[in-house]
Amino acid sequence: MAIVKVNRSGKNHKICLTNTMNPNEQIGTLYNNEVFTWIEPWNGNGWGYAVQAIAFRGSDGTVKKGWISGEETDKVFENNICSLAKFTKVIKGKTYYGFKMRRDEELYDRNGKSISKIAFKDLHVLCESSTAGSTHNEWLSVVYLESGKGTDIYNEIISGSNAFIDIGYDKGSMFNSNASLIGSL
Repeated sequence: MAIVKVNRSGKNHKICLTNTMNPNEQIGTLYNNEVFTWIEPWNGNGWGYAVQAIAFRGSDGTVKKGWISGEETDKVFENNICSLAKFTKVIKGKTYYGFKMRRDEELYDRNGKSISKIAFKDLHVLCESSTAGSTHNEWLSVVYLESGKGTDIYNEIISGSNAFIDIGYDKGSMFNSNASLIGSL
């Protein structure tokens, strides 16, 4: 299960094309406060080091996949995006994590079909976890959408299920300035 995270380690991390972490294969840098998606570990098959597969915003604005050094317990992987929610809201006895949308983004059903192109800017979405899409690692699982700006009334997006919102890696991935989701730092 892929998980949307925010690098709060205080450091930048080299991203390589393959899990060998060859310095000649560097394809990017994961910056402090940058949103990314942890995909899976590769524990080195006894080679004495660990690396993690991630999805991230490439310098050309496209979603890329690569590898960074570290154990799953390292500080770079510590913060799931829901730990940095703007607020929490309890609905039907369950706690959800709320984010304000910085801009309009696409909303999809579980099969990847677009279900909405409405204006999301300044609306709040509610997540039950930091789960990303398995096919589209740049999508975040969401359950509720605010009915209107500032109403604090939430409607289930898909009855009895979750939907996915594109978190806009193509437009920006810095959680404190240009990511699609506004939370708290």
